[in-house]
Amino acid sequence: MTKLCLSLTLLITISALVGGMALYARYLAQGHGNPSAIYLTEPFQMVNQDNEPVTEKTFLGKPSLFFFGYTHCPDTCPTTLGRLSAWLHQLGPAAQNLNVVFVTVDPERDTPDVMKNYLSAFSPQITGLIGSPQQLRNLAKEYMVYYAKGPEENGSYSMNHSAMIIMVGPNGAFKGAISQSDSDAAALSKINALLERYEQATE
Repeated sequence: MTKLCLSLTLLITISALVGGMALYARYLAQGHGNPSAIYLTEPFQMVNQDNEPVTEKTFLGKPSLFFFGYTHCPDTCPTTLGRLSAWLHQLGPAAQNLNVVFVTVDPERDTPDVMKNYLSAFSPQITGLIGSPQQLRNLAKEYMVYYAKGPEENGSYSMNHSAMIIMVGPNGAFKGAISQSDSDAAALSKINALLERYEQATE
């Protein structure tokens, strides 16, 4: 069991690195001089945990944090959502200027009702995003996120997925990422910098 956990942890770490490298390669290929030249605003249409329609335009106007995971995730997802909730609390009123989005990579099981019940344990500011398998594939490709269904056992299965939190500016520009290895202080520093740029732009 220990070996299996280590293997899964290694796979998630590698997938996060691959996702980050893919984003870096993408902006180089586009001929831009910095990663903020990447715009993650390709059209999409999904629903939130209240089964209301959500598009790429829903999150424009404020900086956003996107995390891809699933409700049956045993450790990484609840830990990350717990950290996101704590960060939002520590940000105080400034947190209202931030979108926080949890995109499920397991639409087969994560219906809006399941997502709503799951997210009730975390900050009410976190929006769940559920799409069809094709909608998910399109969005994951746009955000350079890896995910794959694991082997089925006794009617259940796990999902391997990238674990980085993607930071997006109010205009949809890629602004960096928060990794699982970042301390809370480092993560908050990145988020505060993202919010400061937003506040300066709106003054």
